[in-house]
This record gives sequence, C-alpha cells and structure tokens, in this order.
Amino acid sequence: SIYHTLQIKAERRWANGLQFLVSYTNSKMIDDASVDNDIALDPRNLRLERSLSTYDVAQRLSLSGTYTLPAFSQSGAFARHALGGWMLGGIATFRSGLPYTPMWSGAVPNTGVGTVRPNRIASGKLDNPTVDRWFDAGAFGAPEQYTYGNSGRNILRMDGVSNVDFSICKDFSLGEERRLQFRVELFNALNHPDFGLPAVNVNTPQVGVVRTASDP
Repeated sequence: SIYHTLQIKAERRWANGLQFLVSYTNSKMIDDASVDNDIALDPRNLRLERSLSTYDVAQRLSLSGTYTLPAFSQSGAFARHALGGWMLGGIATFRSGLPYTPMWSGAVPNTGVGTVRPNRIASGKLDNPTVDRWFDAGAFGAPEQYTYGNSGRNILRMDGVSNVDFSICKDFSLGEERRLQFRVELFNALNHPDFGLPAVNVNTPQVGVVRTASDP
C-alpha cells in the first residue's frame, strides 16, 4: 500500500477567550487488499486488485473552536455568577465518503468464485444520488462467460460525513478545593443523516438502495 497526503492546519488564540483550530487533509491511499478477507479474483493477475483502498478518505475538513464569556466583573453579584464564565464549544467535521465496489452475483468465471465484478459501460456516478438510487446500475453489465468482468475495485464512493457537535459548560466554585460543573453536549447537533453502503450487487432488484446509516 502507499499513502500520499497534504495536510494544512491553522490555529489562533485571542486574549478575549476566543480560539479556533482548522485542519484540512487531502490524501490518497492505494493498495491491493484492505482487509484480511480481500481475495484476488484472478490470482494470476494481481494488478486487477490495485486501486483505492477501502479506507481512502480523499478530503477531510475539521473545524473546532471555543469561546469563554467574560466574567462581567463590573456587574452585580448575580450577573457575575449567573452570566459570566460560560464556555461555548463546537466541532464540525466534513469528509469524503469511503470507496466501494459494484459486484455481480454468479459463478461466471467457473473457478469457484461466486461473486465477480461486472463489466463497466459508463461511470456509474450520479450527480444527485438518493437512498433509492445511489449509483447508476445501468452503467454496469454482465461479464462475459469465463471472465471476471472489467470493472475496477473501489470505483464508487459512499455518502460522506457532515457532523456538528456543540457544548456549553460552566464551573461553579465550591470553595478552594471543590467545584461543580454544569455541562450540556449535543452530538450531531443538526440531526444530519450520513448514509451507509448501498446494495452493490448489480444483478439484484435492490441494487443501489441504501438501507443503513453511518455511525452517528
């Protein structure tokens, strides 16, 4: 396997309690097997398996920041304790979807392999995929008898990830040695769904349909 990456990070802190961090990664990972059960269709031609890794994330952007409200030292005791010292924080993550491989069910090559890759006629990518049609199944056809199909490995991508987490907290002093913290955390605060792997077998009725969501 090989992995190339460009990484950029920007960080800034201000004296008024505001700080942020932005990280961006553009990368490409290539291999001929990503997990233990990745089996070469044709053991006499391992170059057919050389492609994007199952774990390839082409782009990833992460933004995080915190802001501590001022102490309101010039205000009354109630405002100072009730309004001052709150900390707001957030993390936003956006990344490309992981690659996957369209497949064709059937022992076409007559070598004991029950599932092969189809013949690729067109790209297979859709500009506006939906959970009922995540890729163009018409771009793939039946491989010829006694062949493995000419479609490559990991040529399409799943849905990406768009996630925003938010938190708010405040510490209350209980003497010199103790403190009480109030905290509220919202994970996936915008309730945004990120969809999972579609049905990849081209010669089945459910082809291209997404029935699962990625881990929140």
